[in-house]
Amino acid sequence: MATIPTWDATKVYPLGNGQYHELLQDCLYAAGLTTHDVAYEVMHLEHPNYNEQWLAKAQVRRPNAVYGGYIVETEHEAPTPHETIGAAMEDAARQALGAVRHKYHTALNQTAWRYFPRREQGKADHVISSAAGEDDDRLKMMVRLVAALNSQYDILVDELHRAHDEIVDLRARAAGVIGADPVVPYVERAESPDYKRTRYGEPNSVTRILPHED
Repeated sequence: MATIPTWDATKVYPLGNGQYHELLQDCLYAAGLTTHDVAYEVMHLEHPNYNEQWLAKAQVRRPNAVYGGYIVETEHEAPTPHETIGAAMEDAARQALGAVRHKYHTALNQTAWRYFPRREQGKADHVISSAAGEDDDRLKMMVRLVAALNSQYDILVDELHRAHDEIVDLRARAAGVIGADPVVPYVERAESPDYKRTRYGEPNSVTRILPHED
């Protein structure tokens, strides 16, 4: 009997070096968390019949003053697998950035981070502070542009997630015919933030601009 190909899963712990990673680290520093850092746990999935997949988690950590090492405060997972490790890590870092920006928004609103999008845990949509009270018209336009670009990014990630689910389903249907295991192995989901999907045009599907007083 022929051996049925299956997925091989390997965990790796690469160093972050992308643009969202750098923004996330800078955001932690701006919030006064100068001893915190960001680490990554990435699952590398390989299959002889399909392209490799990468599932990434970004971990916000603080030093353990008693026992040494680090304590993971929160984990933030990319909503869908990617075909490159860099894309997976950047997606996870972006999820973390929105959550960190929200968690420390009171302090960060008094800094240059005021006009960065943020997302509350368990919510589908991002929000961003309005620049209506600012004198600089260029800043007002940039806030509107950031809100639009962030909305589009969320929609593209959501559509990618749906497409991935459909591919997995189609491969599962074909597995009985071609004798291959198409299902990506179960990977433990990150605790925070919860990711809720929404289609464009539905409530909370776009980045909302909040009143200036927030």
